Amino acid sequence: MKNRQVKPNRREQYAQFREAELMVSDVAQYLSGLASLNDHYKAGNPCLSEGLRIVARVLQPYSSLPILELTEVMKGNSPSLEAHPLTRAPVKPVFPPDLDAKLETIGLDEIDEILLRDGCTKRQIVELGLRRFGISRSRLEHLNKRDAQDTVLAALEHEKSLDVIAREANKSGKSRTS
Repeated sequence: MKNRQVKPNRREQYAQFREAELMVSDVAQYLSGLASLNDHYKAGNPCLSEGLRIVARVLQPYSSLPILELTEVMKGNSPSLEAHPLTRAPVKPVFPPDLDAKLETIGLDEIDEILLRDGCTKRQIVELGLRRFGISRSRLEHLNKRDAQDTVLAALEHEKSLDVIAREANKSGKSRTS
C-alpha cells in the first residue's frame, strides 16, 4: 500500500499561514523577485515590473511587521503606530492661531505687512495666497519664494484696485476723486 499524504484543506492552510507570521519583508522580497522576472522587454512587462519595484520600496519601512499587522497600520489602528516612519505627524499651523482664524477677513494693508516682513516663509505665502485670494496651492508651490510672493502681491494689488473701483462706483458720480 502506498503512503498517501493528506493535503490540508483551505481552512487548515489559512491557520498555518497565520501561525507562520509572514513578514512584510518577505512580501517585499517576493515582489522584487517578481519584478525581476517581468523585467525583460520582450517576454516580460517592464511597466508592471517597475510598479512592483515601487510597491516593494513602499513596503520597506514596514519590513519588521507581520503582514497581518500591516493592514492595521495602514488603517491607523495599530498600537505600535508611532514606531513606523510613514505615519503622519500632526501638521504645524502655518500662522499663529489668532491670525489663522481671521485670515480670510483681515484687511489688505495687514496682508501687505505679512507678505513683506522678513520672517515670512514660503509656506505662509502659499497658505495666504490659497485662503485669501484663491490661488491654487500647486501653482504657488512650483514657484520659488520670491516669485510666489510676487504672485500673491499681484493678487493683492488687483484686489486693492477693485476696492477703488467699488468705492468710486458707490459714490454714483458724487464728487469723484478720479
